[in-house]
Amino acid sequence: MEEFAGLESVMQPDERMLHYVLHDPVTGESRPQELKDHYESVASLVLDESVPDDICNLFNIARNVLLYTWYEYSFFPVAALQAFTTLEYALRERLGENVIAELKKQRKRGLYAYIEYTIGQGWIRNEDFSAWHRAPMLRARDEYLFEKIREMDEKGLDSMEIEYDDADVPITNTVDYLAILLRTVNKIRNWHAHGKYILHPPSVWHTFEMCADFINAIYRSDND
Repeated sequence: MEEFAGLESVMQPDERMLHYVLHDPVTGESRPQELKDHYESVASLVLDESVPDDICNLFNIARNVLLYTWYEYSFFPVAALQAFTTLEYALRERLGENVIAELKKQRKRGLYAYIEYTIGQGWIRNEDFSAWHRAPMLRARDEYLFEKIREMDEKGLDSMEIEYDDADVPITNTVDYLAILLRTVNKIRNWHAHGKYILHPPSVWHTFEMCADFINAIYRSDND
C-alpha cells in the first residue's frame, strides 16, 4: 500500500527510483540512475513551437508531475492521466466546435471519436510516431531472444550469450501503429481516469512520448 509521505522524507528520492540502472552500450558499464538523468529524460519530451500555448501549459503540468516521480513513485499514473488529458484537449481544440458537433450528431464522442477522425483526415501517419520507427527492431529482438531460449532448452543449457546485433531486423515496417492507437489509447486513459490502479512506469514514458508525437503531428504547419 502506498503511504502518506513523512515530513522528513518529502525531499528525499523515492527508494524505488534508485533501483533503475543506466547501461552504457559503448563501454559496457552500468551505474545507478541519478536525478540529473531523470530530469534530462523528462526535459526531452517537448512540444513543437507550432503547438498553442494553452496546450503547452497543460503538457508542462504533466511533465512537472512526471519529474516529481523522483520523489514520489506513485505519481507515475497521475502524470500519465495529465498527459492523456492534454492530448484530448489538444484534439478538441484542433477539431474545433463544428466538427465535434457533427460527430455528436453521428453519436460519436470522446477520445476514440477524435482519434478516429484525425486518422481519417490524414493528420497523423505511422511515421509521425517514434514507437513506430522502433517497432521492427524491438520485434526482431524479441524473436531473436525467444529463439535463443528455445535453443537453450534444446541443448539443456543454463545460460547463453546474447548478441542483439545479430537479430534480423526487417527492412519494411508493416506495423499499423495508428490502428493500435485507435484500439488502445481511450481504454488506457479510462483506466487512469476511472480508478483502475496502474503503476507501470515504462508504459508511462511511452504514453508521454506518444502524446507528444501525436500533438506535434496534428499541429504541424501543413495541417492548416
